[in-house]
Amino acid sequence: MRDNIYADNLDNIAGFRFDESVAAVFPDMLQRSIPGYSNIITMTGLLAARHAQDHTRCYDLGCSLGASTLAMMNNLQGRPIEFIAVDNSTAMLNRCADSFSAQVAQYQLLNNNLQDIAINNASMVVLNFTLQFVPQQDRERVIKNIYDGMLPGAALVLSEKICFDNPAMQQLTTDLYHDFKMTNGYSAL
Repeated sequence: MRDNIYADNLDNIAGFRFDESVAAVFPDMLQRSIPGYSNIITMTGLLAARHAQDHTRCYDLGCSLGASTLAMMNNLQGRPIEFIAVDNSTAMLNRCADSFSAQVAQYQLLNNNLQDIAINNASMVVLNFTLQFVPQQDRERVIKNIYDGMLPGAALVLSEKICFDNPAMQQLTTDLYHDFKMTNGYSAL
């Protein structure tokens, strides 16, 4: 379904929430607003094939609809690995559960904040555009918690927006990002 949530001027724009209206259009939203998103998902599955260890866990923190988890599951079929998909949006997790219904892999869907998740026995951890939603004062603790729960040889996939100290570089990056979104049919709103 195509994302048209902000296509028209709205009298009252509430803060962005990962509710049912966003969950319904989320795949389109990602493809049209994150350059190379499908490549990130594909590479996550390929990295899992190299780094995931039997009898361990693969975490997808801020899983949304579970694309990274599914990529890992598809590349690790039949292996004794547990997949833990975490998100704090009930709407996202409900849709994620629907996409996982045909999976035979062992998995858990957890409705929780990243700050409250214990990571352990992890051979693969994914944070795709998630850390930006964690309050800045909690980010270092979240990363330390992940690190402390990872096994030797484990992999962390961290995809995130970045800011540059150089104002000209930051402006160029922002402009290119807005151009990308406009090219994909998003309005300035």
